[in-house]
Amino acid sequence: TTVILAAQIQEARISAEKKAEEKYIELTEPIKEKALSAIQKVGREKGFSVIIDSTNESVFLLNDSILTDLMDVVKEELGINN
Repeated sequence: TTVILAAQIQEARISAEKKAEEKYIELTEPIKEKALSAIQKVGREKGFSVIIDSTNESVFLLNDSILTDLMDVVKEELGINN
């Protein structure tokens, strides 16, 4: 009946979404780990104690003129050309 078919469609959709999310995590986790490793390496080499992720909207900077942008150095470490 229509109710059973709707339930099966909903179940299939939920299953597909779960599989897609699992695949996304599987594919992006190694990239995140490699990026974090490069950020830590560059930070240590440059003598930083703290590195702030500027894409994080919960970080409030009162004076960003004293900051050093490490993006280009980290990209170089990862072999990414600008």
